[in-house]
Amino acid sequence: MAERYNTNNPRPSNSMKDLNDNALAYDDFINSDADDAVDRFGKPFPTVRNQVALRIDELVGASQNAIESAEIAKAAAQNATITANIYPSVAAAQAAITAGTIPLNSMFNVSVPVGAVPPRFADQYQNVAGVATATGVSYPSSESLNEVTKLINTQDSESVAFSFEDSLGRSCAIIYGDGRFLLPLTIQEEVKSAKSADGWVWTVRGDNGNILAGFNDRGEAVGFYTPPVEANAPVARNESLFITPNSFDGATQTDRIKAALDLIEFNGGGTLTLGIDTVTAPNTNTWLISESLLLPDYTTLYIDNAKLKLQNGVFDNIIRNKGIVVDPDNPYSYALKLNENRGIKIKGSGITTAFIEGPDVPYVAPHPVTGGAPVAWVGDAYGWRTLGILLANTKDYEIFNFKMQKTTCWAISQEHGCDGMYLHDLDFNTTVKNGDGIDFRKGCSNGRVERITGTTADDTIAMTALLNFIDTYPSGNYIYPLQVGGDKPSPLGDNITNISISGVSSKSAHNQVRILPTGGSVIDTVSISNIEDTAATGGSQVLVSTSSSYGRPAYLTDMRNIVVNGIKSNFSQNPLTISGPLINARFNFIQQAKAGGNLYVQSSAFPYVNVSITNAKAV
Repeated sequence: MAERYNTNNPRPSNSMKDLNDNALAYDDFINSDADDAVDRFGKPFPTVRNQVALRIDELVGASQNAIESAEIAKAAAQNATITANIYPSVAAAQAAITAGTIPLNSMFNVSVPVGAVPPRFADQYQNVAGVATATGVSYPSSESLNEVTKLINTQDSESVAFSFEDSLGRSCAIIYGDGRFLLPLTIQEEVKSAKSADGWVWTVRGDNGNILAGFNDRGEAVGFYTPPVEANAPVARNESLFITPNSFDGATQTDRIKAALDLIEFNGGGTLTLGIDTVTAPNTNTWLISESLLLPDYTTLYIDNAKLKLQNGVFDNIIRNKGIVVDPDNPYSYALKLNENRGIKIKGSGITTAFIEGPDVPYVAPHPVTGGAPVAWVGDAYGWRTLGILLANTKDYEIFNFKMQKTTCWAISQEHGCDGMYLHDLDFNTTVKNGDGIDFRKGCSNGRVERITGTTADDTIAMTALLNFIDTYPSGNYIYPLQVGGDKPSPLGDNITNISISGVSSKSAHNQVRILPTGGSVIDTVSISNIEDTAATGGSQVLVSTSSSYGRPAYLTDMRNIVVNGIKSNFSQNPLTISGPLINARFNFIQQAKAGGNLYVQSSAFPYVNVSITNAKAV
């Protein structure tokens, strides 16, 4: 007899009785139809019949699943084949449906002829109840992709290149033609809360520090070009050199002055005195130049009882800092570079003995756009070459003690990184269109102006921070840019901050002092005192305003922290005009001596926060 094993104890049984009992129970289990056969320990034995039935069910189920999977795979392959097949026309696809090639509810594609509107490669259809029915889904063609690329690459600065909208039609983001990317208002608020001291939240900068792209504090992402800014090679500062052009050879006065300036630059500074020209016969105290004088670091140009004058027919500045590197291929457009200069002084022996003067006859040529008869290239339309003294990215400089006259546009203009300036004891006599006296442009900071007199054919002093005013030139009447650094956002700054002006006594065809931000630039912390007219102004003695004529008007926080104390009107109708949004400002001690003149004019069209006007009275 074969040895048997206890199912609960695999060891051989030592009892013959146990062996026999288990054998009998197992025999009963094998031959039983019952589901409740148990061994001698009371544990059930599953019936063989049940085991076999379960196994058969498993095998049948697996077979059915395999058959179904094969059919699904076959249908998927058939659908993929049908979808991949592009029928030349809807009629051809309908014929395939009728022939049974395209099963019920299958998707398929029909090609679209070239030139269809809108341009596309194919349309999707479905066999719906035996009819070829369009689903509304289309596939783009290379033509349509090219159209999208053209749209994105559009450079029309006055239009939107691309706009993203939500399901309600609200603008989520906009790409403008000039490269600006406008974010939704909610993100703008987050951006503003995270901005740095210079107004930028995030930037990508080149090796020289230029901003190539970035988010600014108005929620815009900007990509743009600005002239590179490069540091000058370090030069030992030595201002003890005192020279005149009389020490140098040269065919002209211009040649001798340039040679003297080269020596001062090599020395690391010095003073060039323009007094009596003892080389020219007969001797003269008038120095005629045929091109702009380029002043390097720590150069003092001293006009000692003499006149520095631009020759007739020359289209150029009288003076500019050497860091302005002109593009030889576009000499009237933006600078190639705006390198920093420091410590420049332009001074005279007095406003009655020292003169800086434009030409008697300005440059004349056909209009650069419309052609025709020759015209004088004067005024702001002809760009930065018309400016008398032009400084950009210049630090710690002083201009004083002389008279400027016969200008071809503004007398003195400062922009893009000019900082720490002191302009004082200057007299102007300008008669040309746009004949401003002193101009602060965007990017100027920490300046002081005192004791300004004379007559100007436009504003005597103007602070104009105009951002994104013009994208490309020519534009309308503007032929060339008036800012040599351009109108775009710049790492050298876009705002005008911390300027004080005191003691202006002038006759102005427009305004004695003007404050004007647009385009998002900010004018912040300005103090103005002791302003008096010597004749009736064409506008106001002090004008605080914005304007859509120079781009997007200012928002509420774009003009702030303005203090004006002391305006005396002898002849002007309007001592003070406020026509722009303003926050934190005080205007005090306004005296109106003109009969019937206004004390001040304040437009109701703009918001004002913490603004007051006190002690304004007729005298």
